[in-house]
Amino acid sequence: MESEVPRLVSYVLAETVSAISKTHQDHWPQILEWLVSSIASNDDDKFREVALSVLSSLPNDCRFLVCDALRDRRRLLHSSFLSSLASSNPNVQVASFGALVSLVQLFSDPSLFHDLLRAMMAGVFTLLHGFEGTYFRIAFIELINLVSQEPLLLKPYVSDMVLDALQIAESEGFSKETHRLAFELVMGMTEVKEYGEHVLLNLPSQTVVRLFLVPMKMLLCIEEDGGVGDHDHDHDHDFGIKCLKQLCVTLGGSKVLAIASELLPLYLDSKEWKKRHAGITMLTLISKEFSDEMVLMENFLGEVLTKVLNSFQDSHAQVRLAAFNFMETPTNFVHVAQTLYHPRLLNAFSIALDNDQDYKVKVKAASAMLFFLRNTFPESLTMFKDVDTEMGKLLSLLQVKRSVKQRRIALSTFNLVAQRCHEVAHK
Repeated sequence: MESEVPRLVSYVLAETVSAISKTHQDHWPQILEWLVSSIASNDDDKFREVALSVLSSLPNDCRFLVCDALRDRRRLLHSSFLSSLASSNPNVQVASFGALVSLVQLFSDPSLFHDLLRAMMAGVFTLLHGFEGTYFRIAFIELINLVSQEPLLLKPYVSDMVLDALQIAESEGFSKETHRLAFELVMGMTEVKEYGEHVLLNLPSQTVVRLFLVPMKMLLCIEEDGGVGDHDHDHDHDFGIKCLKQLCVTLGGSKVLAIASELLPLYLDSKEWKKRHAGITMLTLISKEFSDEMVLMENFLGEVLTKVLNSFQDSHAQVRLAAFNFMETPTNFVHVAQTLYHPRLLNAFSIALDNDQDYKVKVKAASAMLFFLRNTFPESLTMFKDVDTEMGKLLSLLQVKRSVKQRRIALSTFNLVAQRCHEVAHK
C-alpha cells in the first residue's frame, strides 16, 4: 500500500504527541489544533491520513486526554469523520476507522454515534467491493475492536451488525479470509456478556440457523486422508470448530438443540462425505456441551445412535473414523447409549472389526470397543456370545504389528476380557 510511509511517520508522531501531553503542556493546544485542522481539511489527503493515523496510534492513557481536550470540538470532528469515512481515498478511509475507535468516547452521545456507526458500516461495504484485500481487513479489524471495547454503545445495533456480518460471510464472491474475518465480528459479540444475554438470545430462529451454517461450511475443509490440507484450510476448519463451541456457550441448550435437530439430518444423510463428517463433528461438539439435555429429548437418543451406527459402515473412511471417535466421547449421552443399546453396539463393533479394509479405521473401531467395554456392565460380554471370535479379530491387530497404539488397545482389551470372561481369555 502506498500509505506505508505516512503510517510509519504517524507512529513516531503518536509517541511524540503522547510525550508532549505529559511534559510540554504549553505545546499541547498547538499539536491538537494541528490534528483537528488536518482532519478537517479536504485539500491534502496525505496530511489528513497522517493526522488520522496519529490518533489511531495513540497510547490508551493519551487517548483519554485527547478526548477530554477536544470535547468542545466534537461537532467539527463529527462532520470531519463522516467525510473521512466516505472518502474516495481508501488510505484516508481506513485511517479514519482506527482514529474513530481511539476517540469513540468523544462521540458517546447516541445521535452522534449513530451517524458515525452507519458511516463505518457503509465504508466497510465500500472497501469490501472496491478493495477486498488489505484495506478491508484493516478497517474490519478496527470494527471488531470497537465491538469489544464499547458494548453499551453498540448494543442497540448488534442485531443489524450480525446480519451485515452474515451477509459478508455467506457471500460466494469473497475470499475465505474475508468470510472468517466477517464471522470474527459475530464471535466477538458472542464473547461480550451484554450482547449474548440481551441481544443474541433474541435473534430469530432463521438467523440463528444461518449463524450455525457458516462454521458448518468451514468444517468441510478436510482432505481425503483426514488432514486439512494447506494452511488456509487448516485455519478454516479449526476456526469452524471454535465458532461452534462459542455459539453453544452463548445460545444455550434449548436453542442449540433445536437447531441441531434441524441440521443434523441434512448433514448426516447427505450424499457428500464431507457433510456427513461435519455432521458427526457437530454432534460430538454439542454432546460435550448438552449431553444431559440430549438424553432427555424424546426419541433423540435412538435416532442419533441409529445414524451413528450407520456411519460405522459409511463408504468413506473419514466418516467412519469420526463415528468411532464420537463413541469414545466421555459424555453422559454416549454412556446412556452404551447402556441402553449395548447389543447393537457390540454387533456394530464386531462387523467393523471383521469387514473394514482401512487399517486405521479398524484400530479406531477397536479403541471405541475398548472404551465401550470399560463403561458397560461386566455381564455385557458374557451376554454376547461369539466373544472368543471377537478376541480372535483383536488378536489380528497384534499380529500385524504396525504401531504401539494397536498392540496397547488389543492388550488392554484382552486384559479386560480376562477379568470378566476367564475361560475365553484362557483360550
